[in-house]
Amino acid sequence: MLGNGLPRVTVAGLTGRTVAAGLTGRTVAAGLTGRTVAAGLTGRTAAAGLTGRTAAAGLTGRTAAACLTERIAIADVTGRLSVA
Repeated sequence: MLGNGLPRVTVAGLTGRTVAAGLTGRTVAAGLTGRTVAAGLTGRTAAAGLTGRTAAAGLTGRTAAACLTERIAIADVTGRLSVA
């Protein structure tokens, strides 16, 4: 858990750092391309500047971010997701 009580999500194999923190109501996913590439991920995923859908292109070229609601599941990044 982070200091603000939100979960810490680490996607292994991207940069080796935490690239998404507290993916619940509002989200700022930093560290994917060195800048903030996704903000305000609520019920549906609005990943601005990626592809307009829930695909985070530029990470592996075929990254799909799925199930971004209250909880987070990121599939097909490297096949691994660590939620602490």
